[in-house]
Amino acid sequence: MKPELECIPCYLQQALKISSVLDLDDTAKKEIMAESLDLVSPNNELNKTTPYYIREIWKIIKKHTDNKDPYKSTKQHYNQMMQERAIVLEEVIQTESNPFRSALKIAIAANVIDFGSKQNTDEIAIVREIDYKHSKPLYIDHHKELKNQIKNSKTLLYLGDNCGEIVFDKLFIQQIQKLNPDLAITFAVRGAPIINDVTVEDAEQVNMHEVARVIDNGSDAPGTEVHEASETFRKEFYSADVIISKGQGNFESLSHIDRGNIFFLFRVKCDAVSKQTQASDGSHVCFQKT
Repeated sequence: MKPELECIPCYLQQALKISSVLDLDDTAKKEIMAESLDLVSPNNELNKTTPYYIREIWKIIKKHTDNKDPYKSTKQHYNQMMQERAIVLEEVIQTESNPFRSALKIAIAANVIDFGSKQNTDEIAIVREIDYKHSKPLYIDHHKELKNQIKNSKTLLYLGDNCGEIVFDKLFIQQIQKLNPDLAITFAVRGAPIINDVTVEDAEQVNMHEVARVIDNGSDAPGTEVHEASETFRKEFYSADVIISKGQGNFESLSHIDRGNIFFLFRVKCDAVSKQTQASDGSHVCFQKT
């Protein structure tokens, strides 16, 4: 997915937000903003994906700090906090008439934990969102198609997205296993820290290895840029029978990829993606790319 003009202010806001998190001085902030503006200027041909531009802005910021993972402690905090919430929601899932769909909706609701977008990062608001919005109707609902694919597949590649959210991905994978105990599941994370996206360290913290084989994609983009991923990841990507892609960043980088049978699960977080999906801003979607 190529960026829309309205993506540009979002890119610059992201640069300013991370500069503030790092507590950089005004001189550094001005240099970062100037370089970022030059990168995403409307005079340039914006022909890459949003994850590409966010990663390039991240590189600009890294030149002004030795902190390569400014959200590390925050990620650890959210992973721990959501593990505590998951104990309650796991019981909720078991009481539902359709636990697969319930777990799927909770996993999508948890996509609200995103420090790289305009979403609210207030802890109380996030917990409320996950606790109650999982019952929100899916704007696009292809969960039956996904369920059928899982039952008839041998391999599944699950693309992770954000910290905290990964806890509910694990709950959903547990339901997937019940549908097809013989399914070989691989969970993919980012190859290096970027915003609050999940890495191998996050997967280890939530014991993801209990339900899936964990690999990193070899890339530090906040999405899945297949062309720059590791050979190991590309092999997994093109050989998997079915792919579950969590989060808007993964959608933005994979919506026009040259393979099908990808199920995108995420919360629509901006007008640009709303245009692409025909789903309203703030809605939850589960749809299949054939």
